[in-house]
Amino acid sequence: MIASLTGTIEHVSLDSVVIQVNGIGYRVYTLASVLSVLKVGEKVTMKTYLSVRENDLSLYGFQNPRELAFFKLLLQAPGIGPKTALNVMAIATVDTLVRAVASGDVTLLTKVSGIGKKTAERIVVELKTKLEKEHPELSGKGPSVHSDVISALASLGYSPIQAREVVRQLPEELKDAEAGIRAALKILGSNKK
Repeated sequence: MIASLTGTIEHVSLDSVVIQVNGIGYRVYTLASVLSVLKVGEKVTMKTYLSVRENDLSLYGFQNPRELAFFKLLLQAPGIGPKTALNVMAIATVDTLVRAVASGDVTLLTKVSGIGKKTAERIVVELKTKLEKEHPELSGKGPSVHSDVISALASLGYSPIQAREVVRQLPEELKDAEAGIRAALKILGSNKK
């Protein structure tokens, strides 16, 4: 199993990136928010999930172990394949999605193309118990910090994609929204240079 890749970005497309590792180019499907910040020629490390189907081997890449863990959790839900799981993760941060599942909120999931209310309800019911018992690492950092930072950035005029991307880059040890907003603005300031 391929657990992670470290290499040079060879090509970036709408839904994937090709990472060159020791002469082999690996196509890795990932989130649009990740693709938007990747540049050809840069070094990158991604945590990966190898999807094995009858006629297909596909790699899905994530920036950190929490994103990968939530992706794997989504795959345990009925009717959710890797592409749909990626689409779910594209609508919000992991913390926001974890909070939605934990509270039984299906409205966020119904924003994903192909997921109706009944499917969203099944996903929430299926994942709620697994989230609490099998994946305590996902509920580590307070989700309210992330949502507060995203709200603050949105009120400052940043797009939801920019806000979510910055939140993904925040340090794990953040405990309050004020520190998160300061860190996010610092990241955004350094990206402009």
